[in-house]
Amino acid sequence: MSQCLIVLRKEWLNFVCSDRSVFFIYFFLVAGWGMLLATMDRGGSLGSPLWLVFFSVIIAANFSSTVFVSERMSGSLEILLTSGLSRAAILWGKMIFVMAMTLVIGGVCVLSASVLQRFIVPPEIARVSWFQWTYLALYAGATFLNTASSACFSVWLPNPRLLHFVNILLVGAIMGGYVALSLTYPLSLFIVAIVMAAAGILFAWFAGRAFEGERIIKPVIF
Repeated sequence: MSQCLIVLRKEWLNFVCSDRSVFFIYFFLVAGWGMLLATMDRGGSLGSPLWLVFFSVIIAANFSSTVFVSERMSGSLEILLTSGLSRAAILWGKMIFVMAMTLVIGGVCVLSASVLQRFIVPPEIARVSWFQWTYLALYAGATFLNTASSACFSVWLPNPRLLHFVNILLVGAIMGGYVALSLTYPLSLFIVAIVMAAAGILFAWFAGRAFEGERIIKPVIF
């Protein structure tokens, strides 16, 4: 657990010390999505959850690209793997960081949407309440799936830059299956959240095996 916290702290410091333009990008992203969610009509019963799920894809894939892909392509991940920390601690430290940041940014986005609904957007436009357990569970399930699949495919893919497309395809397939089944039989979105969480557990297991079996080409000697 202590090794996992070391990795988590390292990722947090890298984020805090990153280029300041990154924070402006996230600010405008949250503001834009907050306004989008605030003006979402409840009549679009599938539209609201879909926007929330794909927001998770964007945020989780973006952090995964930094945490997994950039470090792998720059060679710093190889140094980390030979630092004496267990590979499980490295994997889960990175995954926890990605999930935590995605959940925090999603929470800020939902909070900004609720504030806009209350004080700015006219009542006849703002009709969706985002503080619902269904939406929160769906966002959390999508976040876990996106993070675990990103960790897994960062090892599997010959070009890790394709992570965004893989996550979109995975989430799109699950949501497409939900839409198709719901046309004939009413299904709760909680089921979708459970399916995403179960798929995330499977990909996390695959990611653990991939990290443990990965061979270091140029070991670092201290």
